[in-house]
Amino acid sequence: MHRAFQMDLSRLRLAAARAYVKALESSLTPMSASLTEPLKMNAVVQGLGPSFKLTLNIQNTAASRPVMNLAISFLYDENLYSMRTAFFK
Repeated sequence: MHRAFQMDLSRLRLAAARAYVKALESSLTPMSASLTEPLKMNAVVQGLGPSFKLTLNIQNTAASRPVMNLAISFLYDENLYSMRTAFFK
C-alpha cells in the first residue's frame, strides 16, 4: 500500500512539474492584462482535507508606480467551503 502511495505521489509531482513547465513556456502565468494595474499573483494551497490554508502572493510589477486601494474577493461554492471573510482590502 505504501509503495502504491509513493508511486501515485511521484506521478502527481511529475504531472504538476510538467504543467508548470508548460505554463512557463506558453507564458500563462497569472499576470494582469491592464497596464494601469501591473500585478502578478501566485496562489499556494497548504494542506489537504477538510481545512487548508490558501496563501496569495501579489506582486506589483511596475517599475516606479505603487498600486493602491486594491480589493480581493473570493468566489467559491458555499456548500463546499467556508471563509471568515470573502472580501478584503
